Amino acid sequence: MLKKYEYIGIMVDFDLIDDINSYYRFIYELSARFKSEGLIVTVKLENNNIDRRKIEDVVDYIIE
Repeated sequence: MLKKYEYIGIMVDFDLIDDINSYYRFIYELSARFKSEGLIVTVKLENNNIDRRKIEDVVDYIIE
């Protein structure tokens, strides 16, 4: 759908994360898939329990 409507990527912004390990896995898998399609992944960090170091090498942008 992103390519159909000519979007360049997606911004991930969750207010509440119950399982941080599942969140990291989601970001890793999403980023790999999007990059293979030439799309950008941006993550908005509002949740204090997210370790920026674990995602900064796999996403394109981080907004704090």
